[in-house]
Amino acid sequence: MSVLHTILHWLGRSIHWVRQAVVPVIIVLFTVTLGTFFYIRAETIMAQQLRERLQSTATVAASQFDPAVIARVRTAADAGSPDHRALVSKLQWIRAMTPGARFAYVVRATDNPLVVRFVADADEFLPPEQLDRDHDGVVTHDEIPAGPGDEYDIASMVEFQHGFLIPSVDNVVTYDRWGAFVSGYAPIQDSTGRTVAVLGIDMNADEFLSITRSVFSPVALVLVLTGGVMLGWFSLSVVQRRKLESLRQLEIERTALLDLGTHQLGMPLATFRWWLELLSDRNPESQTAEEKEAYEQLQLGVDRMDHIIRSLQDAARLQSGVTYHAEPTDASSFAREVIASMESAFHLKKQRVELVVDGVTQHALIDRKLVSGVLAELLENARGYSPTGSQITVRVSAEKAVVKIEVIDRGCGIPKKELPRIFHKFTRGRNAYAYKPVGNGLGLYICKGIVERGGGRLTLKSEEGKGTVVTLELPVAK
Repeated sequence: MSVLHTILHWLGRSIHWVRQAVVPVIIVLFTVTLGTFFYIRAETIMAQQLRERLQSTATVAASQFDPAVIARVRTAADAGSPDHRALVSKLQWIRAMTPGARFAYVVRATDNPLVVRFVADADEFLPPEQLDRDHDGVVTHDEIPAGPGDEYDIASMVEFQHGFLIPSVDNVVTYDRWGAFVSGYAPIQDSTGRTVAVLGIDMNADEFLSITRSVFSPVALVLVLTGGVMLGWFSLSVVQRRKLESLRQLEIERTALLDLGTHQLGMPLATFRWWLELLSDRNPESQTAEEKEAYEQLQLGVDRMDHIIRSLQDAARLQSGVTYHAEPTDASSFAREVIASMESAFHLKKQRVELVVDGVTQHALIDRKLVSGVLAELLENARGYSPTGSQITVRVSAEKAVVKIEVIDRGCGIPKKELPRIFHKFTRGRNAYAYKPVGNGLGLYICKGIVERGGGRLTLKSEEGKGTVVTLELPVAK
């Protein structure tokens, strides 16, 4: 029995020892895993915030450039001209209004898609003491800003190449002897939707990198030694504080850009419309073909400016909060009224809108003012992205606790890889500009926000070359 007792005692001690050894290992592995998760999550959130801020800023800023001015600045001989100085001044203003921006510049395409030429750079005309970034008393070649006509190789910069089609942001941080930065690009387009140049903004990423490194390096060590669950939560709190700070920064930038749109553009826009009204009163028979074409182009440009201002204002209202006043409304009659209000627009393109009501009509909870704007925007998209003479279908149906209003077109459709981002701010399909030049990628974002405030849902299905179906779901009135 003594032998058996000894064996059992030894087994008990062994099990106890194993348990004592394994449990700490499990705890350490768990805390290290948790700490790593928090670090990766922190870096991802902060990088996303930086890129979203940069894309929004570049997109809105690009819409403020005059393509005609850019067209007149092409070579080194144009350096210092009034047009060139106006472009440099605008770039300097954009950089000043964008906290964290290091460089701002405008480039145009060449015959080689992997090479661009500079039009203007925000650093031009700076005194030597400001160009001397390493403070060695000498302005070296790489410290001299590029001038009109200077070439630049973008063969390795995929997002820069995409900037001629859609707003884009670098996926990786770029390093040079001046620090770390992330670049954003947005096309500058004329009234026909043709890209004439690209605006580039380089955002300082040093702060972002220093924060992520300062969070992770100590955490990885302390987690193992002290049980890093608490430090994991600390990392998360740092992320949240940085996220709130980033949101506050976004609010500052949004306010500044809205001020530009509503005040600095509002008065010139009113003046343009007044002069256009005077021109329209002239005898049409006395106008030459060139004058008529010029008038049409001016009208298109004014409409585009007005669309930009209204979209920015709507996006700001949505962000700050919109009150949704729902009331029971007959969905089919509501759809019919919105279609009728846009009859003249469809007539211009010889398009026909068919209203189809499946089954018994239902009453939905609708804010007539807000939702009529949503449906009008969806119909305008269908009209703009569909060919002349095509048919657009609006189908109203009821399913369980929702009323559906579908807008179906046979237009250009949306590329498959762009569908996941189609409801994001400042997002348009690569093929959109050829069909509908007037647009800034805010329409669907605003529509989705309004519908969701009313307890509804907005979804989209599309196939490039075949058409798009946008479905508006609204709660049934009980």
